[in-house]
Amino acid sequence: MIELLKSPDFLLELIIFVPLIGLIINFRPIFKQRPSRLVLFYYSFIVLQWLVAFVMSYNGKNNIIASNIFAVFQFFILSVFFVEILKLNKKSLIHIISVISIISLILVIVLQNDSYNTIFHMTSFILFISSSLIYFFRLLRTQEVDNLLRFPNFYFVTSIIFDFSTSMFIIMFLNYFLVESHDILFILWRLHCVINAITYILITIGFLTCRKTQKY
Repeated sequence: MIELLKSPDFLLELIIFVPLIGLIINFRPIFKQRPSRLVLFYYSFIVLQWLVAFVMSYNGKNNIIASNIFAVFQFFILSVFFVEILKLNKKSLIHIISVISIISLILVIVLQNDSYNTIFHMTSFILFISSSLIYFFRLLRTQEVDNLLRFPNFYFVTSIIFDFSTSMFIIMFLNYFLVESHDILFILWRLHCVINAITYILITIGFLTCRKTQKY
C-alpha cells in the first residue's frame, strides 16, 4: 500500500483533486450559474468514479461495471450541459436524453456487466466532440465574449474536447498497440494520466474564472 501511494503514477493521478482549489475559492459563483454547476456535478462523478476504481482495484476486483455505470451518468450531465450552453430546446431534449440514459443504464447493468462498453463510450466521445466544435464555432462567429481567457465555459469545453478526443484515439488504436507490444500499455497508462492531469487543470482554471455576475 505504501509503495502504491509513493508511485509516480499514483501521485500524478492525485491531480484529480486540484479542481477542489477552484471549488473552495469560488463555490458560490460556481453553484449559482447552471453551466458551471453542471460541470461541478460532472467533476464530482469523476472523483467518485476514481475513488471506486481505486478501492476495487486495491481489493483485486473488476471495476468495469462501475466504469460503465458512471459513464452513463456523465453522459447525462454533459448532454444537459451542452443543451444549456448551446441554448437548445431544453424541455424536449432533456426528456430524450433522460430516456436514452435510462435505457443505456439498464443495458449496462444487464448486458455489459463484464466488458467495457466501447460502443457507448465511442458514441459519447463523438457526440461531445462534435458539440464542443459547434460551441466554439458559434462562440467565434457571434463574438459575444470579449476575453475568452476570462470565460469559464471556454475552459470547460476545452477540457471536454481535449479529454475525449485523446481518449478516443487511445481506444481506437489500443488493440493495435497490444499486438505490437504489451509493454506499450505502461506508456499508454502514463499518457492517460497526463491527459487527465491537463483536463483537471483546465477545469480548475474554469472554476477560478467564475464570477457572480458572469454572463454564460
